[in-house]
Amino acid sequence: MNAVARGMLAVSCFVLVGSIMLMFMVEPGTAEFVVTVLSLGVSLVAVVGATLVARWTIQRPNFKEEER
Repeated sequence: MNAVARGMLAVSCFVLVGSIMLMFMVEPGTAEFVVTVLSLGVSLVAVVGATLVARWTIQRPNFKEEER
């Protein structure tokens, strides 16, 4: 896996888990709640993006059959 994608995935997962835990601790309707929801959305997009980049950059072996 690409080192950049791996780092982005690790940081995004950390922010995602933190945002999910904070959702239950902050009061809805406050500025902290809005920031928590925004960080949850951005980190979710980053996790999906890093996963897609990692999937597209994987080196796959070439299994073409030789012509006889």
